[in-house]
Amino acid sequence: MTDMIRETGAAEPRFDLCIVGAGASGLNALFAATRHLPAGARIALVDKRAAPGGMWNDVYDFVRLHQAHPMFTVGNIPWRGNAPPHYLARGDEVLGHLGHCLSVIERSADVTRLFGHSFVEAEEDGAGVTVHLDGPGGPKTLRADRAILSSGYEVEALDPLPLSSGAVRSTAPTRLSAEDSDPQAPVYVIGGGKTGMDTCHMLIGRHPGRRVVLLNGNGVAFGVREITTPRGLARWWRGTPIAKIFKEISLAYDGTNAREVIDGPAGRYVHSLDGQARNFLFGILSREEMTTIRNGLSEVIQDHLVDVIDGADGPEMKLRSGASRGIEPGALVVNCTGHLLRGALPPAPDYLSEGGRILRITPRSAVHFLSTVSAYFLTHLWYYGKLPHPDIHACDFAAVFQHDRELARVLGVVVSFQTQCALVPSLPFKVFDECGLDLNRWYPLPRRVPILIDLKRNGPAYVAHCQTVLDRVAAQTGLRIGPLMPRPVPA
Repeated sequence: MTDMIRETGAAEPRFDLCIVGAGASGLNALFAATRHLPAGARIALVDKRAAPGGMWNDVYDFVRLHQAHPMFTVGNIPWRGNAPPHYLARGDEVLGHLGHCLSVIERSADVTRLFGHSFVEAEEDGAGVTVHLDGPGGPKTLRADRAILSSGYEVEALDPLPLSSGAVRSTAPTRLSAEDSDPQAPVYVIGGGKTGMDTCHMLIGRHPGRRVVLLNGNGVAFGVREITTPRGLARWWRGTPIAKIFKEISLAYDGTNAREVIDGPAGRYVHSLDGQARNFLFGILSREEMTTIRNGLSEVIQDHLVDVIDGADGPEMKLRSGASRGIEPGALVVNCTGHLLRGALPPAPDYLSEGGRILRITPRSAVHFLSTVSAYFLTHLWYYGKLPHPDIHACDFAAVFQHDRELARVLGVVVSFQTQCALVPSLPFKVFDECGLDLNRWYPLPRRVPILIDLKRNGPAYVAHCQTVLDRVAAQTGLRIGPLMPRPVPA
């Protein structure tokens, strides 16, 4: 219903809430908000893309979830179909599910879809928020009582690397299936994160014996899927719930010993190609997947690609270490250098605006490593009038990541665990019951109940510990980590 938005200068339509971002985070914010807004409330849902689903509109065709699909959802909306719980959904299936979730919400909420509109800025005053957009026909504005800016991690599709040599073919995961016309051509995968591992696994599976080389940089560690989500009846006695893992890591950290924690408790739950990787972006791989990739790769180069040039004897790779390596003419070079927290950092806003009418879901002021979880619970706290929360530290994850990746690995856990502990006494049971994002739900209730009892009984002590260590890190580094100052509570 894009006719309900007016060009700048015309009468502005009024909404009770405007949400910018129709990805998984924005949809979880929408779900939570509908639990508080009165019947007949009008909600504007804005996204620059033509359909809901955020980054899932742009992903490569062989992408799959790296977590069990039931816990990647919106609120408590179940997946359709009869896939087993451990099934790792394809990208098109994820996109279809998110579209279905929006349709379910629209059955009981008045949602105006404003897709194909880019967000420009939002200005708040004592009576509401003016949201400026750019869309078909030029700039437009709307008014809302409140606004949620759910940018999440702003994942964009990767472009091919700009290489100097024309003797090799530079491509990206979203183009790979179309451009990989010669199954005999060697492939060089640049980057060993989730995208790189997906790409290696796909290439090895499609063309066994093909020369596939991974430039692995510093390497990336992944959670062991058999530990986080064991299959079948083993859920009753095997594996370790995420809440227990996060508790162990958080309580072991004192604000100064990130490396020791990574080598100790955190290291027990991860694996990597060479067993030495220290980077960790909360991705998950099974032991079977890791073995397939390790055995199927022709070579792993622990270095970073700078460029491919035309040398005297043919094309050659220039590496960050200063070394040079020959590369076959006609080889494919696939850019898998990562999606998250890249580029220059503009000034970071808080998750809640000074006037209290704009809520932001952003890694620049995050309360959980998952933007979906942040969106769901922050929206509930906001409408309950409990933001800013004194026992929740916001962390500029992007700045921490650029400052020290090992520190970011630990702080992502500590901040998330502190938030989890602070939420338990702050929100009614129904909010948690309707949160299908909870990774601990993989386990049967008898294994989850002791965790909940522990959090209710010892949560204040855990929060105090996390506050102490996070304040210590903030004082030592100057990074933006801490609780927000009080704001007005919108009527």
